Amino acid sequence: MEVRSMIAGATYSYDPVSKELVSYDTVSSVQHKVGYIQSRRLGRGMFWEASGDRNDSSSLIAASFTALGEIDATLNLLSYPNSRYSTIAAGMPGE
Repeated sequence: MEVRSMIAGATYSYDPVSKELVSYDTVSSVQHKVGYIQSRRLGRGMFWEASGDRNDSSSLIAASFTALGEIDATLNLLSYPNSRYSTIAAGMPGE
């Protein structure tokens, strides 16, 4: 059963048999979050992980882009030369 909590601004599903709770975003919850970002005049939002995003009308990234109206193309100036991950230490070449 899917539940949308207006208080938390989140969507979740709970299976009482397995006692499993799963929270996730939907197009509607992303639009709600973007509205919050804009109402508070915050900089932008981000996605922690997006490899499972859809490529249809249920795409969360597309919903965020549409709600924001633009994408910030400012170069990332973060530097972690001492990272144990070679790609991060090298500044994510190819990105």
